[in-house]
Amino acid sequence: MRMEVLPLIKVPEVYYQVCSSCHSVKTLNLKQGRSAPDLSEIAYKAKKEGGFVVYIQRKYKVDPYEFFLYPSKYVPAMALVEGKIYSKDVDELITFIDQIPPAKGDGYLWLLPLVLLAIGLIILQRRLRHGRA
Repeated sequence: MRMEVLPLIKVPEVYYQVCSSCHSVKTLNLKQGRSAPDLSEIAYKAKKEGGFVVYIQRKYKVDPYEFFLYPSKYVPAMALVEGKIYSKDVDELITFIDQIPPAKGDGYLWLLPLVLLAIGLIILQRRLRHGRA
């Protein structure tokens, strides 16, 4: 039986201080934030493009330093981290994201039960309004 061994990955301090409030990394079992895409899903897309630097350059038409230093220009929701990532952090983040074991995302499948519940409640509300419940 062959056992798969994952390489040691140094998680930069900036991830814990800034990124983890919104991003998790399921392939490293870092389950902090969930309001932004999982970094292992971003790593999956980046690896398909040839690495994180190429991914950022193609997707946002900008250098990764520009992206991390002024993120709200490219991802408005990242305005919360504006000014919290410094140029010294960018190389660590690029290296970290490029080392993350990739995982194909679930997308928004987790929203399906909520959408179905909302539809059911709308139908129930309409029936109650028309006296057919």
